[in-house]
Amino acid sequence: MASSSSPSDAHAASGPAPGGFGRLARRIAGWTANLLATALVLVAGLAVGRQVLIWWYESPPARLAAASDQPLPPETSEELRLWTTRGPMSIERVIGDKDAAIAAMRQRCESSPAATVMQPAGPGEQRFLETLVKLAPVEQTKELDLYVPPGDVTMVVAVSRDEPRIAAWSFALEAEPATWTCYTFCPAAK
Repeated sequence: MASSSSPSDAHAASGPAPGGFGRLARRIAGWTANLLATALVLVAGLAVGRQVLIWWYESPPARLAAASDQPLPPETSEELRLWTTRGPMSIERVIGDKDAAIAAMRQRCESSPAATVMQPAGPGEQRFLETLVKLAPVEQTKELDLYVPPGDVTMVVAVSRDEPRIAAWSFALEAEPATWTCYTFCPAAK
């Protein structure tokens, strides 16, 4: 007897098993996505690990400036002299108490030249001179009156007698116990 088979049955028997290529394609897509995700995690982990190792072995940055407990070499001057647009400024280290610093500042202001200043006194200088004139000078030389204004700042001001102008101004800051840094500015010096 002849078998009665339909063409659709013949096609089904000769084709792949149910869900064959579709199922295989889904499995390949799943494996590919998993491999890509694993590769991304691996690359990110390696990058972070490399950066951590770079930071670990990196030396600390060199300090640009540091205070030193060592004294200055003997060939270094105890005074530093700078030139500003208004005149010279000197920086000097004084060992001793506040009275020693004031004595050094008085000596520095006494030795300042009492030259004529070209520019007129500004309002700030005029107000400061008005407060100084109310005080008695601690010392008078041929050309200068020296004042030590009261207050928190240790300072000495030299005022020219010829022209009521500041000839020198010095102030001191205590750098460490019994060591003072004195700054002296001579706006009249040329």
